[in-house]
Amino acid sequence: MNEKLVIVSDAAGNADYIEDGKNGLLFSCGDSLKLAQLMQWVIDHGEKAKEIGRAGKEIYEKHFTMKRFENNLLRVIQ
Repeated sequence: MNEKLVIVSDAAGNADYIEDGKNGLLFSCGDSLKLAQLMQWVIDHGEKAKEIGRAGKEIYEKHFTMKRFENNLLRVIQ
């Protein structure tokens, strides 16, 4: 929502929305070495990380805004 790059475990529910390297970064659950490597990558690649973060906002806009939640809830209730 704030255009910040996300690093997500493949076990997280929102991992299904992430395309690794495009709108976020993914690592295997429990792989702390990979997580550390991704964190270092973000530090080393600030501009690319910002670009990925901006792309991630599109996922938020498409699936997680309050308006989207409202529409989904109304559809289920109807």
